[in-house]
Amino acid sequence: MRFGAEIILFTVALIWTGCSGGPKSAPADAGAAPTARAADMPGELPLPEVPDSLTEPSARAGYAIEHFWDEMDFGNRRLSLDTAFMEQNFANFLGLAAMAGHDARSVAVGRLMDCAAAGGREPYEFLCGVVEKYLADPNSPMRDEDMYMVFLNRMAVDDLLGEAGRLRAAHRLAMASRNRPGMKAADFAYITRDGKRHRLHEGTAGSGATLLMFYDPDCERCKAVLQALQGLRLPEGVRMIAVDVEDDRSLWERGIDAFPPQWTVGLAAETVDELYSLPALPVFYLLDGEGRVVLNDPPVDRLLKTIGC
Repeated sequence: MRFGAEIILFTVALIWTGCSGGPKSAPADAGAAPTARAADMPGELPLPEVPDSLTEPSARAGYAIEHFWDEMDFGNRRLSLDTAFMEQNFANFLGLAAMAGHDARSVAVGRLMDCAAAGGREPYEFLCGVVEKYLADPNSPMRDEDMYMVFLNRMAVDDLLGEAGRLRAAHRLAMASRNRPGMKAADFAYITRDGKRHRLHEGTAGSGATLLMFYDPDCERCKAVLQALQGLRLPEGVRMIAVDVEDDRSLWERGIDAFPPQWTVGLAAETVDELYSLPALPVFYLLDGEGRVVLNDPPVDRLLKTIGC
């Protein structure tokens, strides 16, 4: 993936100034198979010409993403099936979308998907793969569940994906829609070190805030994150609940001592992944004193900054 300063500069330039598009590439044979990038193939799409009458950054960003793909011919397989070309332009598109409002994002995604669909099933499915990689992959620095849900809303009803593809998108949308910020976190039962059975809502009632961590004791990334959090001093009134979502009690018991003694460490007593989206462990949630979600699977640094660590 290509991320970095070039995307930031691209975004700032487009939002704050009117930019004219560069020269269009020579038309390619729409039926050509994907090949190595030709010498005359553009690396990036020309920028939309944003009207000077739009002065608010969010309005300029909204216009830019709505027209971002206007010069793209998805029937041109040399472009629409070129991984580097599509990923770079999609990253640029997301950089702008982050500054636009929800309604503008929805309109822009609709136009993008319409353009891709006009190119045929193969370019459309290729674009869906790029969407998954950038917005849903836990390792993507541009992961954005809100934006992903905008795409899923369209993918769940699009005939081009076929019944299996639509059902898959609908399932992912349903999972992503659970435990959103502002919603009451789904309740579940877990067993603690002393062998007692508890429920999440019991553990969060009356506390200032709760950090909820789902983990797998056999997961190397979980071990690394736990090691990094060993010296964490939680602010007063904030409690930590770490829940093993696997079903190996003996493995859970052997790993309990690795956790700070002040943490509540539990073993899930029911299938948590039917209640929560767990794309890659560990997964964190920040809950308020009423058990409502404040942050949903945020990066650890953002989580710690939010609670004042």
